[in-house]
Amino acid sequence: MKKASLKRFYKEHFAAKVFAAFAILMFAISLSFTAFFINRQGTSMRSDLLTKGVLLSRLLAYNSRIGVFSENKDLLQDPIIGIVQQEDVLKVSLYNGKGELLAAQEKSGTKMPLIVQDNEKASKEDIVKQVKGRGSAYTVDYNDCLDLWCPVVSQSSYPVDSLFFNVGASREKEEVIGFARIIIDKRPLFDKLDRLLITAA
Repeated sequence: MKKASLKRFYKEHFAAKVFAAFAILMFAISLSFTAFFINRQGTSMRSDLLTKGVLLSRLLAYNSRIGVFSENKDLLQDPIIGIVQQEDVLKVSLYNGKGELLAAQEKSGTKMPLIVQDNEKASKEDIVKQVKGRGSAYTVDYNDCLDLWCPVVSQSSYPVDSLFFNVGASREKEEVIGFARIIIDKRPLFDKLDRLLITAA
C-alpha cells in the first residue's frame, strides 16, 4: 500500500522528480570525487614508498662499501641492522660483485611474500646483470612488495696526463663491487588505503 502511494506521489508531483534527480546527481558526484581522491592518494603513497625504498637502498650501498669490498661480515652487520629496523622493510641483503650472498637479515615477526621466495633463484642472476649494466638502482614491483637493488660502488681517483697542456688531472672511476638489496612490504600501504576508503565513504 505504501509502495503504491509513493509511486503515485512521485508521478503526480514534479518536486518529487526534481528531488530524486538531484539526489542521484549528488550521489554520483560524491562517488566520483571519492574515487578520484582515493586514486590520487594511492598514487602519491606508492610514489613515496618507492622513493623511500630507493633512498634506503642507496644508503645501505654507501654505508656497506668497506664491508662488501673486504667481504667482512662483521662490518656489514651495523648497516644491515640500521636498515632492517626501518618501517615496512622486510629483508636486507648484501652481495659481492659476483652476486654471491655476503649477509642478510629478515625482520622478525613478518612473513615474506611467496612470489619473492619462488623467484629468488630464477631472477637474481638476471637482476645482477641488469644492475651491473645500468650502474643504478633497479626495482622489481611485485603485488605485495618492492624488490630494490642498488650497486655498491667503489670510487678510485687516478691521475691522467694531458697531451696538450702537460698537466695532471684527476678522474674518478666507478667500479661495481657488490649489490645492496632491500625488500619493502606494500601490504601496510593497502591497509592504509582500505581505511582511507572507509573514511572517505
